[in-house]
Amino acid sequence: MTEALDFEMSGDIQNCLISIAKCAVNKAAYFAEKLHEAMEGYGTRTETLIRVLVSRSEKDLELVVKEYKKLYEKPLQQDILAESGGDLETALLALCGSDD
Repeated sequence: MTEALDFEMSGDIQNCLISIAKCAVNKAAYFAEKLHEAMEGYGTRTETLIRVLVSRSEKDLELVVKEYKKLYEKPLQQDILAESGGDLETALLALCGSDD
């Protein structure tokens, strides 16, 4: 589905429809991807990181954390430790829970 959208659409509408399709197929994987994108490359997109973790914390964050580990072959907590520090790091890790 996402390949068809990629071929047929462009711009913001394409991005919106691809996001909807990814979320419909596997919501936990979609949010794991958003977390990974927030921490990859130079600098951390802190607002995105906080928004996703807080918004999913009472819904399905445990599934997102498991999906992150499956997709990226390392725990989300490890990337949070590498990308943040201080009180923010403590709060984000508390939301994620332990890496089992």
